[in-house]
Amino acid sequence: MAGSKVPVCNEADFELLIEGYQTRIAKYVYNQVKHVEDTQDLTQEVFLRAFKAQEQLRSSQALVSWLFSIAVNVVRDYYRQKQKTIPIASVQWADTAQWVDPPSELLEEDDLVGRALARLPQDTAACLLLHEVEGFTAREIAAILNIRPDAARQRIVRARRAFKQTYQGLSHEGQP
Repeated sequence: MAGSKVPVCNEADFELLIEGYQTRIAKYVYNQVKHVEDTQDLTQEVFLRAFKAQEQLRSSQALVSWLFSIAVNVVRDYYRQKQKTIPIASVQWADTAQWVDPPSELLEEDDLVGRALARLPQDTAACLLLHEVEGFTAREIAAILNIRPDAARQRIVRARRAFKQTYQGLSHEGQP
């Protein structure tokens, strides 16, 4: 039945939900904050908010988008509290398997990618990160950010263009 609410989970069912999505949410959060301890705290906050608000979920098919919309808001709240500009982290290091002792050339590339993404407007960069790293479609991104699908598509296109231009500018700065 379209638009019907998903039944409220008990704690055991919710533990299974956490196990199923914790890694994906943590990767997204880490890509935003680049700090392991904060990532752990913020990921826990995402699932705490999800548990408290689970009756708002209208469809089990929208579960992933709903969790990511909570994650986006948790990260925004984190930076509002810290009064920082939200840095969008490197697309290159979204896979946690690569976090252990990467070669120095890759760290330099990661830094360059991170600096280029950090110069984009936060909502535009969030669209790019959700699309390129997490694999969400424009329609799914629209649901996560509560914008129209055509606005999400426009932000993705603008973010790609702006990223390429910024990245090239930064990479030329370091050359003699």
